[in-house]
Amino acid sequence: MIFSKEIITINSPLLKDNYAISQDITDSASPEKHIISISVYKEIYPLLYKHHGMEMKLVSRKEDAETISLFNKKIYTISEDGKTLSYGKLIIPLE
Repeated sequence: MIFSKEIITINSPLLKDNYAISQDITDSASPEKHIISISVYKEIYPLLYKHHGMEMKLVSRKEDAETISLFNKKIYTISEDGKTLSYGKLIIPLE
């Protein structure tokens, strides 16, 4: 079997280290809810990344519409201290 996953490099002058993420959104048992999952990878050598962590969150189409939209468009924000990445209300620790 061959698996393919889109890896997104995180570019920000606020970060001390280089990171990349892969993101996925799946349906849940409820038609109004989705599960967002993000895997974080940290660069340990140029172009060599190691799995650093994973975050999962159950989101609602109504209550979390902005978060889902930012996630789908891959529009993230890095905190000023460089320790978290966020898509609206969804916050992912980097360190």
